[in-house]
Amino acid sequence: HYIGRQLKLIDGAEVEPEIVFGKGGGNKSVDWFVILPNLVILVEVKSRRLGPAARAGDAALFSSLGETLGGARKQLTRTVNHLADAHAAFAHIPTDRPMLGLIVTAEPFYTGSAYLLDHDVAVIPGGSLPDVPVAAASAREVEWLVTHGADMEPMLIAEIERSSGGVVSLRDLGKKAG
Repeated sequence: HYIGRQLKLIDGAEVEPEIVFGKGGGNKSVDWFVILPNLVILVEVKSRRLGPAARAGDAALFSSLGETLGGARKQLTRTVNHLADAHAAFAHIPTDRPMLGLIVTAEPFYTGSAYLLDHDVAVIPGGSLPDVPVAAASAREVEWLVTHGADMEPMLIAEIERSSGGVVSLRDLGKKAG
């Protein structure tokens, strides 16, 4: 809920919550959809924190990354597939503009981008839609991102274009090169 409240601070953004659908509400989309004039951001939030061993680079890091980032990536993929298939539950989410998959973690996963690249999951095949690049960011980076208001959208689009199939990074978005 905290991340949703942060996303709602973005000027000009329409923020839609998770879509629950199917028999008995057994299917769920990503947690949030941020609809901007020229971009849709699909946001999956994971609150898991890295334990001390994983933070120290122990083998536990790999399983933590797989469970957290890998699980979020699967949820993003399912949502992209439903959008590409024009599933009725998703009819209010526009598919006429680029999309960005954003995995948000409670704290920084500094090796998150490397995980996405190493496991070849930095881009989600869009099917009938354009491919969807993926970014991993901490809650703090989302807090920083929303401070840019409406200027955030062109900065994100430029970063997506710069990534050219690689990982999209939000870490330095909007910061002046020194």
